[in-house]
Amino acid sequence: MQLLVAGAAGGLWAYKKHRQKTNVHIMALNLVRGIPLTPKEKETMLNVLTPPPGGTSSLSWWRRLLQQ
Repeated sequence: MQLLVAGAAGGLWAYKKHRQKTNVHIMALNLVRGIPLTPKEKETMLNVLTPPPGGTSSLSWWRRLLQQ
């Protein structure tokens, strides 16, 4: 039973990450096409594209971004 719950939780997490990346790509395409973003979409783009605070180098930030 615990394995089933853990599997379901993992599946939901993976789906959420996939959905977020898909939404960001759609928003980026809309920007290229000249369609303005809503305030919520702007907030989401800033959250996804803003590097984490701290003393990390830009190279390590890109590595973590690409691994997601």
